[in-house]
Amino acid sequence: MNEFENKPDAAIDPTVQELREELHSLRTLVSTSLIVLIVFVCCLNFFLMRQASTVRNEVTRNESFLAEFGPWAKTVWDRLKDYSKTHTDFAPIISKYNAYVVEGPPTNAAPPVK
Repeated sequence: MNEFENKPDAAIDPTVQELREELHSLRTLVSTSLIVLIVFVCCLNFFLMRQASTVRNEVTRNESFLAEFGPWAKTVWDRLKDYSKTHTDFAPIISKYNAYVVEGPPTNAAPPVK
């Protein structure tokens, strides 16, 4: 048997008792910290799932808007390009913004190589 098992708690050296109290305190602190960390991670996870859901809904709404707006914008751009052909003073403006207008690929374009 161990010599510490035979002694009652009152007879234990005060430094050993202090160490046991500190060990108990550290265990409590670590356990509490882990619980707080788990709660924080769960809250963060919930928040990020809500954000992802919100962004997904916005993307769906914006895609439908772009599907409606796209053909109209292409028509307006084509008309502006036609206008710039007949009015040469408007051609620099079209050339300035031509880089920002994304036109679809040609219909007879080859598929991209993977």
